[in-house]
Amino acid sequence: MLYLSPDSFLFLTLSLTLIACTLYLPEHVIKIWHRAFYYYSGSSLTAVPNSVATAATKAVVATATEVGQTVLENATNAVEAQ
Repeated sequence: MLYLSPDSFLFLTLSLTLIACTLYLPEHVIKIWHRAFYYYSGSSLTAVPNSVATAATKAVVATATEVGQTVLENATNAVEAQ
């Protein structure tokens, strides 16, 4: 008979919840946003002007690039400090 200690049960539950949120939550948020946009505008997402989509994409890429550079700098400083 398999016995799970309370710590193991808690770890497994939190791990599965974290994995599910990481894998599926972004997809659901996007679906909800698409539906809200459809109900608001009455048409599909192709009605969004390319300039808006391009600006949003550039903003996301710029933010991701800044975060990546910060992480790289911090990792480099940590390695050099050792």
